[in-house]
Formats: sequence, C-alpha cells, structure tokens
Amino acid sequence: MTGEVGHVIGERYRLVDQIGQGGMGRVWRAMDGQLGREVAVKEIALPPGLSPEERERYVTRMEKEARSAARLGHPNVITVHDVVHEDDVPWIVMELVVGESLDSLLNRAGRLPWEQAARIGTQIASALAHAHERQIVHRDLKPDNVLLAGTRVVLTDFGIARVMDEAVRQTSVGAVIGTPHYMSPEQVQSLDIGPASDLWSLGVLLYAAVEGGLPFTSPPVYPLFTAILNQPTPLPRQAGPLTGLINQLLSKDPAQRPPAAQVADYLSTLGRGAAEPTPQPQPGPIPQQSYPQQGQRQRGKRQQGQPQATA
Repeated sequence: MTGEVGHVIGERYRLVDQIGQGGMGRVWRAMDGQLGREVAVKEIALPPGLSPEERERYVTRMEKEARSAARLGHPNVITVHDVVHEDDVPWIVMELVVGESLDSLLNRAGRLPWEQAARIGTQIASALAHAHERQIVHRDLKPDNVLLAGTRVVLTDFGIARVMDEAVRQTSVGAVIGTPHYMSPEQVQSLDIGPASDLWSLGVLLYAAVEGGLPFTSPPVYPLFTAILNQPTPLPRQAGPLTGLINQLLSKDPAQRPPAAQVADYLSTLGRGAAEPTPQPQPGPIPQQSYPQQGQRQRGKRQQGQPQATA
C-alpha cells in the first residue's frame, strides 16, 4: 500500500492520519483540497501475486462496485463521494462519520439491551432493504462495518468484499474474504450469494449484540464452517421479543429468512413500543414464522442444513 501522512491522492485528497485498518485495506482521514472538508478515504489492498492484467481488471471492478454504492442514497448507507485510481490502487472517498463502530461499542459494553439492539437493527435492515431493491448485496455485514454517529447508524463497505473475494481466490486456493463468524451457510459453501445472505449476517449481528457472544465460535475456520452448516443455532437467552426473529434470520435455508424491508418494519414497531411508557400491542409475525416473546421460546425441531480478512 502506498498511503502515508501528507500524501495527496488524485491531486485533491491530502491524507491526514490513519483511522482504521483491516484485511481489505486502510482507512484515512483526509482533507478535500477543492471543497475544504474532511473526508474518509479507503485505500484498498489487493492481494499480492496478481498479474498486471488481473490487477487492472480487479481495480476496474472495484471502481465499478464503488460507483454502484455511490448511487445508494440512504441515510443509513455511507455516502461515497469519489473513486480515485492511483499507483495501481483504488481509493474510495467517503463521508467522514464521527463516532464509534458497533464492534467498539460491543467490546466496551459486552452486550446491549434488546431495545437498543432493535433500534440499531432497524436502521441496518432499512439500509439493506434499500440496497437489495437496487440489486446490491453487502456480503460482509459485521459490527465493524456499522458506524454509530449519535442516533444515526451507518453501514459501510458495500460491494467491496465481492471483488476482494474473487481476487483472493485467484491467488490463494480455498481462501475466502469476509468474517467467518458472520458468513451464511451458502457463503460458506461458495454458492451464489443473494440478499438472504445479508439477512443471516444481520441475525448473527443481533445475536451478538444481545447475547454478548457469537452463536458459532469454533476457533479454527473449518470446524467453524462445519458448525454453521450443520449445528442447530443456540437459542438466544437475552433477546426478549427479538428471539423469534433471530431464529428465523439464522435459518439454514435462505428461503426461510424474511426480507430486509419486513425485518426493518418489525424492528421499528418493537422499537416504538419499547419507547412508550405504557405497554403497546406486539407486532404481527412475519409470514411463516411466529415470534415468541421472552418466556415463550419454542424449542421445536430446527432446520438443518464457510479464513478471516476484514475491513
């Protein structure tokens, strides 16, 4: 990677300091010399071993994905301002969101009350619904890609994992881009990925938020993947009225997961009810699944049926 403090990208964006790093690149705070505003710039780290032709192809595709993300006009999706190609590296220029990540909050708090998880989940699901309507799948939904700016929740990194996954597979047999604990069964099996895969990841995220831990935790990657594919999902104990929703989102069968728009509506209703001083009617179930309240959890037969790089 070529970034360093003071370096100017695209004859416009001066790197001020590094504010994040992971397997897919580094994030910089930068100053837009034309508009005089601070922005965030993501420096993408393509894997080594690509031929010049392959590298150029993946850079072009990364720019295409970033421009697709730039068309997502939604308050819960980070705004992409520009894409710059410099020194054979793609740089994605975004709004600078001042706040902490959900991952940081969970590391600090341990777990969240279900009411707070529902309010955060409402905005994530709303962002996913907006993207899915436009045929864009995130592929790497995880707490580190969720930013919290006051009451606003912002989802980042749309589409990047898709190109990085193909580039890594080009050079490393069996390698997978993404965060293993949040991968859906179909992603683990390298099947076609659709919107339902993002809904599985949202289910894992909600589970982690309310439980303070992950549903599948085997440290080695491949035993973890076996668990995701074959083991029943542990029943969440702290989820309250989110219990049934989390169970359905974590169905091994993607067809059984509700679409993002329905999830957003359901969570929004729960959030409004939790904010009221008097009891409110519970929202109706999403089709094909009843959402039991805490103390009424169902333990019936569950449906049966994927190496970490983040950022």
